[in-house]
Amino acid sequence: MGNIDGIRENFKFIVSETQMQVHRIYDFVKHPTSEAYEKAVNRESYINNLKMIIENKCYACIHAHGDMDTRSLNRVRAVLSITANLERICDVCINILEQMGYLAERRILRDSEYSPMFQVIEESLDLVSRALEESSLPKALRICRSEYILDALYRSSFERLTSLINSSREGAGNCITAIFIYRYLERIGDMLLNVGEAILFAVLGQRIKIEQFDSLRQTLENSGYTGAFENINFQAIWGSRSGCRIGKIENAGEGRMSEHASLYKEGAPKKILREKENLEKWDALFPGSVPRIYGYNADEDRSSLLVEFLSGCGFDDLIILRDGATVANAFFVLEKTIQHIWEKTLDPGPVAVNFIQQLQQRYDEVRQVHPEFAQRSRLSIGKAHVPSVQSLIEQCREYEKNLCAPFSVLIHGDFNTNNIIYDHEEQIVRFIDLYRSKQYDYVQDVSVFLVSNFRRPIFDPLLRGRLNRGISEFHSWALQFAREKEDETMQARMAFALARSFFTSIRFEMNQAFAGELFMRAAFLLESISAHGRTGGPWQTFTFPPDILYYTA
Repeated sequence: MGNIDGIRENFKFIVSETQMQVHRIYDFVKHPTSEAYEKAVNRESYINNLKMIIENKCYACIHAHGDMDTRSLNRVRAVLSITANLERICDVCINILEQMGYLAERRILRDSEYSPMFQVIEESLDLVSRALEESSLPKALRICRSEYILDALYRSSFERLTSLINSSREGAGNCITAIFIYRYLERIGDMLLNVGEAILFAVLGQRIKIEQFDSLRQTLENSGYTGAFENINFQAIWGSRSGCRIGKIENAGEGRMSEHASLYKEGAPKKILREKENLEKWDALFPGSVPRIYGYNADEDRSSLLVEFLSGCGFDDLIILRDGATVANAFFVLEKTIQHIWEKTLDPGPVAVNFIQQLQQRYDEVRQVHPEFAQRSRLSIGKAHVPSVQSLIEQCREYEKNLCAPFSVLIHGDFNTNNIIYDHEEQIVRFIDLYRSKQYDYVQDVSVFLVSNFRRPIFDPLLRGRLNRGISEFHSWALQFAREKEDETMQARMAFALARSFFTSIRFEMNQAFAGELFMRAAFLLESISAHGRTGGPWQTFTFPPDILYYTA
């Protein structure tokens, strides 16, 4: 265990003690005696002490070795997690003892039901020390999968006992107590799953659930990878707001796989399938503009996608970190690329817009984070009245029903700066995260790009100036595109779209003052839309002040 050799002995003791405690409970369930009861209860304090000793040694080890390598640190973290779950298993064992005291008829418990459950638990515990010492994925996976087996065994016993209750052939109290006992055994499976996943973390270096590991393995196999999974370097990429797990994968050993790094994305089947279809669509229309697909795996609950990891720099970092000439060139390439995509996919038929509906779909999330903004009540000062936020949103949704874009184009659908990759050497822009891509109003992509720059919590005046220049450049280009296409209602639709983006961005901002800046801009736009709508004037005459797009630190 590298730098944590001093923890090994205590760790082996708590694993061994947990095995013995489980076996004591098994013996007690078969042959309850007061002596067996006392022996199991008396060991509880020793197990709790072992847990505290291991925790103290782990934290002391981390503190004493400030330069501890990542692998050793991951093992310390794994030991902490495993120890906590072993202690919980022992607590559950005591719960089973206590439930046995309520059991009037022991024959309700069938040896053919509980013995296989105890056997699975004991076999899994027997693997724990070796799995961690050997960094063994197969053993870790066997521990994890014990949870599935225990679930199935519990379901079978539960169905029998509930049937007995319904048929009144046995006392309900006895059956319910037996269900509790089997349920505790099933809960041990949840803790063993945590133990196995902690060992996976120690081996792989990243937190990954067993179902996610299975999905990753199947996706890699579908991509043609034939090497050992211990050779896979999986680096999780945090910060995804889509509910998907995203990670960067590299092959550190032998086995056929792309020579370049890959991006692994796992999530809800509909989302992953939609992204796959959109990637294929974009690649057919604009080859090289999106990542290549290496593998895809679909399951009932989760699906996954393995795609090319694009080289280059995300626009979010580029605007802040690169020199002015590089940024200017990146915007030139981006604008030319987007114009080409929009021109090629332009459909002259009108398309209804639904920016306010999108806002309403996310309203509850905004209210959860910032109720002080989302639930603003109606305000009155003399004869002047300001409607509540909800009322204002409803008014704007009614006005939006009379507004259409004159044409549609293929939009990205989530045109945040971190979904745009610029490769300076190749002089190309490419796109990722195309789950929401569709034929729609180009104004949506424009508004999302502008607000994704505005909402960055960067308050240094110099860096904020860079963001504002990026906003100004893209906004000016979008206005020019609208003029070229004789899009006379672009400003009105932009107000709806910006209001949607400003308002929904509040849910990602915990800084109340900055969240207030986002809200005030959304409210201003909504009130301006409502005021214009009440006049009955044409949307072609609607404008909003461009200063609303800029934040001064």
